[in-house]
Amino acid sequence: MNKTFLSFFIILFFFNFSFGQNRKYYDNLKKNKKSTISYSKKLLTSLRSENKSQLDRLLIISEQIRKQREIVHIINREIRLINEEIQLDEKRITDLNESLEEQKKEYAQLIYFASLNMNVQRRMIYILSAESFNSAYKRIIYLKQLSDFRKKRSEGIQSSIRIVDSTLNNLKNLKLDKENLAGEKSSELDSLRIVKSRLDKLINSNNSQISEINNQIRINEQKRNVIKKKVTNEIEKQEKKVETTVIKNKETTVSRKSNKLEGNITKKFRGKKRWHIWPLDKCVVLHRFGDYHHPKLQNVVVKNDGIEIGASGGKNVHSIFEGKVTNVIPIPGDGTSVIIKHGDFYSVYSKVENVSVKSGDVVSKGQVIATLAKSGKMTKMIFQLWYKKVKLNPELWLKKR
Repeated sequence: MNKTFLSFFIILFFFNFSFGQNRKYYDNLKKNKKSTISYSKKLLTSLRSENKSQLDRLLIISEQIRKQREIVHIINREIRLINEEIQLDEKRITDLNESLEEQKKEYAQLIYFASLNMNVQRRMIYILSAESFNSAYKRIIYLKQLSDFRKKRSEGIQSSIRIVDSTLNNLKNLKLDKENLAGEKSSELDSLRIVKSRLDKLINSNNSQISEINNQIRINEQKRNVIKKKVTNEIEKQEKKVETTVIKNKETTVSRKSNKLEGNITKKFRGKKRWHIWPLDKCVVLHRFGDYHHPKLQNVVVKNDGIEIGASGGKNVHSIFEGKVTNVIPIPGDGTSVIIKHGDFYSVYSKVENVSVKSGDVVSKGQVIATLAKSGKMTKMIFQLWYKKVKLNPELWLKKR
């Protein structure tokens, strides 16, 4: 195989490897989002028998739409990626064919020249007509090298043809993948339209109950405010304690060891940004972080210090990282809040039950610290992340799903 085709082969390998890795990433991302949609459908089914759960149904369907849109967006990126692969492969095929034609011309000339010396008698005359033994020997070596070269050239052309054929097959497969993705995109869009239709129908059927829904939102807001106040007070107390300890023990060996340990956990926690595990194995995000208008009730502003997530009742709640429990706070009528310190970071798990840790306990990543309330239907919890006294958006720190 000549250098030109070897370089083409190497480039082809690395491009295909790179594109393959990207497409594998997108496939996993789609799989996770489809899994979330599938789980949300189960939760939706469990709520259909309750009239009081209309608001939760609206939120779940809104989340389904969001995930469907994300899937369509991923498919669009996959199609763009395949288009880029196709363009590169088409250019490679053009270049390979041009190089192949040049090789064939060279080989044709070689065959023609070799045919002049093909006859055994002519070869013998060519060798015996040499002026000396050394010259005759050189002519024998020359004829052998000519034969070897012709053979290698022939093998090189055959190898080049195989590369072109392989690239053509790869191109055909890419085009087939593109057609499949386009069909999948169409299917997802159709599904999205169905979900939208269901949502619109659900909203219209709830117009007569809008005051009841608004009342439910107000109650939920009051409960969140209670949790917010208690959690904020606890974190401020912990931060004040840290500041006081540092000032008092600034010169001591114990303080230096403590600061080193805390700093190490802080660094490790920050280094895992976007890769932290979720507090629930399977869940649906009902309310996102920050202040925003309600997804379907535009006159209502939702205020969140974290995210509200829903899951089947009785599910285990996990610590997202190693750390130390600073407090377990009972919230009258609304479960319990568990606060875990990870260096300068805090993770907060609210509206949970059956807490299995206590203040001062050291927990590991993934350790079960509580459960959701047992219910045949969806149960909700609030999850927050703080850096010292600053609220963080948990979805920017947890794994994509």
